[in-house]
Amino acid sequence: MRWIAFTVVFIAACSPLRAVGAPPQHHRPHRGAATRAPPPEGSAEAAAADDGNGPPWRPAPGGGRHRHRRSGGRCAGAVGPWCGPYYEQRPVPFKPPRPRGAACPGGCSGVGVCHGDTGRCDCPAGWGGPSCADPDKRPCTNGFRLPRNSTRPKSHIGPDKRDLDWGAGGLTPSRCAGICDDDVAACYCDPQLGNPKYGRVPAPPGSPPGAPPLREGRPLLEPCSHPGDDGRGGKLAWGIDEITFASIYGPGGWCVADEPKMEYCGCRLDGRDGVGCNAPTEMFCLNQCSGRGRCRLGFCHCDAGWWGLDCAHAASEAAAAAAARRGEPPEWLEPLAVDAWRCAGEGRGCSHDSLRRGDEEWERRLRAEAGAAAGRGAPSEAAARDAEAGGGAEAEGDPFDLDGAPHGRGLWRLPDKAGSAGGAAGGDRRRRLRRQPAAPAGNSTAPPAARAPGPRAQPPGRLRPLVYVYDVPAPYVSRMLSYRMLKDACAWRWFDSSNQTVVGFFTYASETLLIELLLASPHRTLDPEEADFFFVPSLSACYLNPVLGWADHPWWYTRSFQRINHAVMMTHELLAWVKTAHPYWNRTGGADHIWHFAHDEGACWAPREVYDKSIILTHWGRLDREHTSGTSYGPDDYSKDVLDDPFVPGGFARLIKGHPCHTPGKDLVLPSFESPERYHASPYLGGPQRERDILLFHKGRMGERDLSTYSRGVRQKILALAKQHDWAGRYRIFVSGYDGLDGDYSEQLARSVFCLVAAGDGWTSRFDDAVLHGCIPVIVIDRVVGPWGHQLRWSAFSVRVAEADAERLPELLTAIPEARVRAMQRTLATVWRRFAWMSHPELHRQLRTLAASNSRAAEAAEAARPKADGGGGGGGGGDGNSSGGGGAAQRAQALHALAPGAWRDDAFHTLLQWLYSKLQQRGARDGRGGGGGNSSAHAEAVAEAEAGAEHAAAMGGAGPPLL
Repeated sequence: MRWIAFTVVFIAACSPLRAVGAPPQHHRPHRGAATRAPPPEGSAEAAAADDGNGPPWRPAPGGGRHRHRRSGGRCAGAVGPWCGPYYEQRPVPFKPPRPRGAACPGGCSGVGVCHGDTGRCDCPAGWGGPSCADPDKRPCTNGFRLPRNSTRPKSHIGPDKRDLDWGAGGLTPSRCAGICDDDVAACYCDPQLGNPKYGRVPAPPGSPPGAPPLREGRPLLEPCSHPGDDGRGGKLAWGIDEITFASIYGPGGWCVADEPKMEYCGCRLDGRDGVGCNAPTEMFCLNQCSGRGRCRLGFCHCDAGWWGLDCAHAASEAAAAAAARRGEPPEWLEPLAVDAWRCAGEGRGCSHDSLRRGDEEWERRLRAEAGAAAGRGAPSEAAARDAEAGGGAEAEGDPFDLDGAPHGRGLWRLPDKAGSAGGAAGGDRRRRLRRQPAAPAGNSTAPPAARAPGPRAQPPGRLRPLVYVYDVPAPYVSRMLSYRMLKDACAWRWFDSSNQTVVGFFTYASETLLIELLLASPHRTLDPEEADFFFVPSLSACYLNPVLGWADHPWWYTRSFQRINHAVMMTHELLAWVKTAHPYWNRTGGADHIWHFAHDEGACWAPREVYDKSIILTHWGRLDREHTSGTSYGPDDYSKDVLDDPFVPGGFARLIKGHPCHTPGKDLVLPSFESPERYHASPYLGGPQRERDILLFHKGRMGERDLSTYSRGVRQKILALAKQHDWAGRYRIFVSGYDGLDGDYSEQLARSVFCLVAAGDGWTSRFDDAVLHGCIPVIVIDRVVGPWGHQLRWSAFSVRVAEADAERLPELLTAIPEARVRAMQRTLATVWRRFAWMSHPELHRQLRTLAASNSRAAEAAEAARPKADGGGGGGGGGDGNSSGGGGAAQRAQALHALAPGAWRDDAFHTLLQWLYSKLQQRGARDGRGGGGGNSSAHAEAVAEAEAGAEHAAAMGGAGPPLL
């Protein structure tokens, strides 16, 4: 009989998680600290405050010399000292960027952008060669090249851009029953078959490179580009029966009507929106070309005198001088197009400026709401919840002294919701609200005066780390965006018909999001000589899906459908460019270079030369030294070599063997990107605290139709057990496919005590789904760590069960003491921000909007709730925890909800804090100052912590369950 080992973590007094049910002691405000002295000019606090990362500065009680750590309690839950030193550093001076403008051949033919460092032309899709004068087409086609060693893509269009023969067989997604844009393999309506007004008319033969079409036309993408008949009674073998010729080119058809009704034709090509794609929109480009270029399908055509991935670099002193005189971009574009030149040189115009303005707007709203509530004689529930800054502390003074919030800005503690007369499980503390400011006489609803922002002083300096983002050649990033065809793929955002930003749900959207966050950050440097780290942008996950296979171009290097082969060679080729175009890789062997592998199995297939020394960011913290692919999708199996590629003798596997997927201390596991809408019902966004009446929850792909390798068979096993033993009826354990439990996914997560985390074809977003809803992750993945797996004390807010013990989930979960469940829930509330991506102004805006909406809903729900519910936190069904409903007990859990400034401790800033600790380690090894506060002891402490208990817990997954 196997013994069941329950590991209950009791936090020692010296731990940052001491007394999990309440803020750590140094979080609490002191009675004598109601006012806050301004930080010394030029100090780290001043830089951090202006940068948006700074904690409050508070004098010690009684005016003593002791000062609190500048991290302001933000490092709760951290393993080791990687977090705090970021706040202890001294700022470095601003350094105006130096214009760099090498000459390029032929002026890049007026269509490309000249790379100021290398003198290389970056060419948009459709053009290549030294001066962008050579056609590099991606024609629409019905098949793939033969022989396989051919370097020319197969085409099935004529000079007029029409399909050569509708009667010929063969199909790819690019095959086009209209006019093909062979720069990117996009299909448009044919003016000879439909309404000429909506047909595409290409540029005349002989036009210069990049010449626009005479008429753009209406996009005709899948499935509508594949009609099932030819309009003359003939069936098309490559078409879709449900898509008739008449529905496309007949009266009222997609290519004929002014407002066609065929919604399934859609408007998914970037740059068009609205009914019939009649509304032109802005297109997605990284950082929107810094407002200094024209964006066309992901490629920045920079204004004269500017260059780079996002047109951030000046090529001449004249261009730089003109930049200082330029006006502000349109309001809708301002948060999306950061002026990196001004940001790096002056500390102005960075993304955090927009974030701060959003905070100020939010603070004014909170003040107005609270002022109105005070004028009515009682604070509203929503306003009190948002305004509360002390977790029930009896501090005096202005409750909206945001800079002096005891948890640091953005770490406010929500008041406990009172239970019934019997009290709530977990304590009998009464909710105590700070006194609201009185409304001005004569106007009972007028808010108190907001603080005038006044002119902002010159920031004292920048905080490190300083990151240089390589302006890589077009094929690795911008060309991928041009080829993606679907605006909701690859990019994390796009524009609607009013040029309002829409945030999407693309699985691998963290690729473009992380690049944009770095491009717009005050931590970005435009001078590689002062960089602490070098980030190598690459959209390999975007290439794998949806670019690869849409047409017969591009491949790395021969046509094959073993997709990982191409991603490996693409990355290997990019490494060669990094090593030859710049000297920085060779200085350290790549140890200060950062690569992001966002696809399913992370860096398991990364070229060994990239992996061995570089910092690797992934979502898949697999710890096996020896490993094989675990995917159920054959083309992504990196264990299957391609030995018949004439351009890669010996195959690609030799380039990737000999390294693990994740090395603790060197690499980092990031949270996946979750759109704010995905966790809209989270209690952390101010929504009503729902009764957590579901013990364990999972909804989504369960692998019933997949190979047994999917999820290592775990999801399939759990689903079968749940059905066989009626886990839903007996334990309220709900696991199902997408069509299972009815209801809103976010609301269901917010109702659940535990949430299942099992692998998919690799990494899973279930880690993040759970944490962002206050649901305790139940991790059933052996030898894998989740996001921040070695940076946070996961044992304090999650449960780990061995894959072999999956059948005992009901027994194990119902045996966890309720006090332990409460402690884990409270700990989740202190770390959830680190799993949310908030640092982009648009994400910040959407989160504020959701929080305001939820706050109103919570206020309405509170008003409708009976004043006395007569019970207390009953339920539980005898299971010993909160699984059976919890009632008021569940509503009583303390939350650290979203509040102004929360973005300062989100996923992106957690990455920056960790990178700063890496910089310190480097300084300790080299005997140099790594930005302040360095010591070899610190470096050893970080390394030891990252290889500690959480690693052991993950590796012990094959043994007894770790709870």
